[in-house]
Amino acid sequence: MPAAELKPTPEPEPKPSPEPELKLLAFGSCRKQNQPAPIWASVTALRPDAWVWTGDAIYPRGNAAPAELHAAYLTAAADDDLVRSAVRVYDGVYDDHDFGLNDAGRTFPGRQAGRQAFLEEIVRAPAGSTRRTQRDGLYGARTFGSPPRQLKLIMLDTRYSRDDHYIYSVGGSSWLPKPGYLAAAVRLASAVLGVGSSYDGDVLGEEQWAWLSSELSNSSAAAHIIVSSIQVRRCPWVSTKDLEEPTAQEARPPTAQALRWCVRGCSARSAYMLNMRNEEHNTVFYSYLAL
Repeated sequence: MPAAELKPTPEPEPKPSPEPELKLLAFGSCRKQNQPAPIWASVTALRPDAWVWTGDAIYPRGNAAPAELHAAYLTAAADDDLVRSAVRVYDGVYDDHDFGLNDAGRTFPGRQAGRQAFLEEIVRAPAGSTRRTQRDGLYGARTFGSPPRQLKLIMLDTRYSRDDHYIYSVGGSSWLPKPGYLAAAVRLASAVLGVGSSYDGDVLGEEQWAWLSSELSNSSAAAHIIVSSIQVRRCPWVSTKDLEEPTAQEARPPTAQALRWCVRGCSARSAYMLNMRNEEHNTVFYSYLAL
């Protein structure tokens, strides 16, 4: 009987070399691609080293098919090219609208199309990038500079593996008038009344949690910027009432609390959350960090 064929153990993917130091990082969200955005003149005049999207780089209509996503990105292409010409790094994460549907998560059938469209049109990730193929979404990390001024930018995907809301969101409805406003009203009422405060729905997925822990534990950076497309402390489907550290026997606590303990437990130095959101959704909302 022939011996079983031994397959070679795959080599681990090499860590990319640190990129040049960042001194000024600009970030923003909520671009209505069909409206004028004179704010880009201010961004380019600032001459930041990097621009990072924190969600909703486009607003396609309703349940967006791949062609509709790409058409929306095409409408915004001139602005993207303008900013790219002024920065070294153009990156970020999507939120629900550029994912393809308001309030969507892991049960959204178009989630893979939304991921690939964002990576193609905004990030311009190469075909073999792990951000295209990894199981729990387009999360990624980049390291800038050398110790002792090294910075790690950690970008979370809070859509691809996110569980549904405790109360089903009608934000993506095609038949209700102003469904986004109605969904926001339900979330506000839930927060005020404490509905769903003990809901244990996950946001990142097992693979992304393990990756985040590794990125923080094995980091030589002096500071870490963690980018989230959602407001970690204000989302009513994320409970923050129990601030006690969980025991090893307990299930993972709700996401906001788990994220705090992940950062703290990994002994990451100087970790900052970056999730600026424009609740009016009427124009690009941006700010910057001097590093």
